[in-house]
Amino acid sequence: MKSSSISIIYHPPDIEEKYLINLIDSPGHVDFSFEVSSALRLSDGALVLVDALESVCQQTVTVIRQAWEERVRMCLVINKLDRLPFHFIKNSSEGFNHIKAILQEVNTEISSLITMEINTMIEKNPSIAKGREKLIEKMEEQHYFAPEKGNVAFASSLDCWAFSVDSHSEFLSRKLGIDKQQVKKHLWGDFYFNFTKKTFLPLDSEAKSPAFVTLALDPIWKEYDKLVELPDSVSNAKHNELRAKVKERLSKQMPLDSCVLSLVVRCLPSPKVAQKQRLPILCPALYEAGASKSPELLKIRRAIEKVDCSDTAPVVVYVSKMMPIDKTQISDLKDDYLAELQVKPNADQYSLIAFSRVFSGKLSKDSTVYVMGPKHSKGFADIHKITVRNLYIFMGMNLNVCDFLLAGSVGGIGGLDSYLYKVGTLASSPECPTFNPMNYKSKPIIKVAIEAENLGDMEKLAEGLKKLNRAEPAVEVYLTESGEYILCTCGEVHLQKCIKDLRDEFAKVKFKISDHIVNFRETILLQDLKQKKTKNPPEKKEEVVQESKPIPIHPVHALIMELEKEEEKKSSDKLTTLYLEKLKHLKGENQRGMAFDKTPNGRCRLFVRAIGLDFEVVKWLENRRDLLRRVTELTQEQLAEFVNQFKAKLEEHSTRRKIINLILSYLLAFGPKRHEANLIISPFLQTAQSLLYTPLAANVGAEKYYQNVPKELAEYISLQELHKSIVAGFELATLSGPLCEEPMVGACFLVEAIEYEEVKLEADPYGPLSGQVMSTMREICRKAFINAEPRIVEGLYLCTMQVNSDILGKIYSVINKRRGKIVSEELLPETNVFTVRVLIPVVESFGFAEEIRKKGDGITDPQMTFSHWEIVNEDPFFVAKTAEQMEEFGNQVQPPNLGKIIVEKVRKRKGLPLSLIHISEPTRQAEISYAVFCLKKKKKKKK
Repeated sequence: MKSSSISIIYHPPDIEEKYLINLIDSPGHVDFSFEVSSALRLSDGALVLVDALESVCQQTVTVIRQAWEERVRMCLVINKLDRLPFHFIKNSSEGFNHIKAILQEVNTEISSLITMEINTMIEKNPSIAKGREKLIEKMEEQHYFAPEKGNVAFASSLDCWAFSVDSHSEFLSRKLGIDKQQVKKHLWGDFYFNFTKKTFLPLDSEAKSPAFVTLALDPIWKEYDKLVELPDSVSNAKHNELRAKVKERLSKQMPLDSCVLSLVVRCLPSPKVAQKQRLPILCPALYEAGASKSPELLKIRRAIEKVDCSDTAPVVVYVSKMMPIDKTQISDLKDDYLAELQVKPNADQYSLIAFSRVFSGKLSKDSTVYVMGPKHSKGFADIHKITVRNLYIFMGMNLNVCDFLLAGSVGGIGGLDSYLYKVGTLASSPECPTFNPMNYKSKPIIKVAIEAENLGDMEKLAEGLKKLNRAEPAVEVYLTESGEYILCTCGEVHLQKCIKDLRDEFAKVKFKISDHIVNFRETILLQDLKQKKTKNPPEKKEEVVQESKPIPIHPVHALIMELEKEEEKKSSDKLTTLYLEKLKHLKGENQRGMAFDKTPNGRCRLFVRAIGLDFEVVKWLENRRDLLRRVTELTQEQLAEFVNQFKAKLEEHSTRRKIINLILSYLLAFGPKRHEANLIISPFLQTAQSLLYTPLAANVGAEKYYQNVPKELAEYISLQELHKSIVAGFELATLSGPLCEEPMVGACFLVEAIEYEEVKLEADPYGPLSGQVMSTMREICRKAFINAEPRIVEGLYLCTMQVNSDILGKIYSVINKRRGKIVSEELLPETNVFTVRVLIPVVESFGFAEEIRKKGDGITDPQMTFSHWEIVNEDPFFVAKTAEQMEEFGNQVQPPNLGKIIVEKVRKRKGLPLSLIHISEPTRQAEISYAVFCLKKKKKKKK
């Protein structure tokens, strides 16, 4: 399940020139779409393979979108045509209709991408809106897949044959003795071939077969029909022998290699064309305003655009991943490794080779270059000066040593594992900016904890995990506070592959794996900034207690106390002490989402309100993480564009005008890590100091919300330090929420008040006030979050599978058992096969594919790719509110509270306390009934 590359010299028979083609094969499983991203970054063009039987699946759509974002030109290859006669396609006419349906489905996806890009262009430049339709037509003409344009091939990789309209036209022109251009023009489309006149005529009757059916598909179906019509009594050996003869005839008539390679040469751009088109996407820093004023940057940009491979041209190389290669497959390392193996049996068998492409210049052995990590030139120095020692050409499983790599070529570089972490840029000039990071469609969401069986092997395991982390672009490895090593992967299959690599290649020790750990998030529902006060105080929610040891109390006595409190809340003349305190200090604590607290020394008191953002706004922000990360580096025009779009999105989803003004005028930071979809707002900030302030998008009317910090606080902390401490506390709070210590998302925290209290202390035992504000802010944010409408957020997989109608009921039973939601089910034309798309929670996905295969008799293979995050609607704090309800339902809400179940499972796994009162479930109902009885008896005595 890894990308592999091979360099081929191709000499077309009708052209004098020779071509160097670097072919990179990427795995097709959805869990390994990051391998596709790594390959696309180094490529000028792509061959998109579609299974003729399964048609367009989710992975096909993902690959097309990845290629589109990287500005890589595509050709389409409809593969496995040999399977159609053996399944539901009875004749060549049905096969032709099926192929047209596949083309239409693929082009529909291309059309949606074109429309999205045109709309984005119009947002940036409204003047081009008038020519929108012409612009769409032009782009469709450039990017649509059409056999008559020569950018579509039809193939069977198993039987080694393939043809396109171009290649088949040449074959038919020789066979039929007619002009090649005439065949090429009329082979695909509404034409039929008249064998008597040896000419193509318009297709005016359904009784006639199209020319493509008659001249291209009929001969193929006739060959395979001989195998389909074989009786069941024929032995496998005889069947394989006849299949080999069919393969020999078709591969000789339509060779796979010449068809595909000629397709690449004709339809895909050369490096000189592709690099100039792709460079603004790959390295936008070379096109910024300041870059044109720098002679060095201008020289680098021109060299890349021209693919300059001269000795004097600046060298620019991009490394898309580090590949673990067996040393026995590397010619210059094999002998040394075998000699070392004799002395040291446990010698490291694998070497990390940088999978790279030269964009300009000539990279030679012993040349000096600068290695820059992806964070370099963004305010973080990550640069090393090295001498290149080993260069390789990839030849499938083996690596051949070479002395230099020229611009436009793909190759390997050895000796970078000490300087480069996963990806990076190499350049002869330290002024060269780094390339943009790759956008991996698959994100690591499944986690397991790993522990060595023998404690003496922990060091080897840790070293093996480091190597695995470098070799796998989409893997994350980290050490928890409790000392556990956590491995994060993109899916169940990806996890199995990583475990195998860790055991066999990197660590080579025995280790234990925990149950699957799934990421969740915590959010709060959207609510108004102000709510009407009610006469009765709010009911106290079940608090998530942080103490590890619960207070020892008899369960029945505890229930009686709870029921007494419930009865007190119903009385209008009796208020709880907690409510009185809130009412006194918070001026309306009954408004949800409010919290306050003092610093440990008592001098500073903070009031914070938690506000929920609409989840569509959250998704919009998450899609712009890179922009949020560098928001302080944007120009005034770029910032104004972002602010206007953000404002429009907030207004679109019914956000209150006051909240919008506060966000745009007093935003301190996004968080955590300054690029996630949580916000901290402080009206104690000057509008000009706001993170989103720009004169080009001024927020009129926001000045009335400005407040002054108490002057007495200035003696202990400056305004700048105060806001830094507030942001630091906000970061800590959003990293781990109060529900189950998972990251927050979609939470907006508003600092409503900062008060000063005079406290006489000879020496402050709690340290600087800045640290006290930070820790206090963290706790207040968590309290405000829990006082709002907290919800848990879970990830969903989009699962695509093809199911026969006779087993559809069995498949649906598995889906329902795992909380699946049917998105769509489409019947394939002229078949009894349905394409079913389902949303499955990630936490329910383990073992799902295996269970589906069992229920589907082994022929149904689901493909799962991460889709999106979704809020679990159930309130994890919802409980029965009256004594009668508690007596009837007990501790369980009907139906079960999914939000509470998820929270408690995560808290239990992390070793967090579940609640203050611990009561075993079997006796819960009896205890509640007895408590109600005792309470009624107590009331009678009072009377």
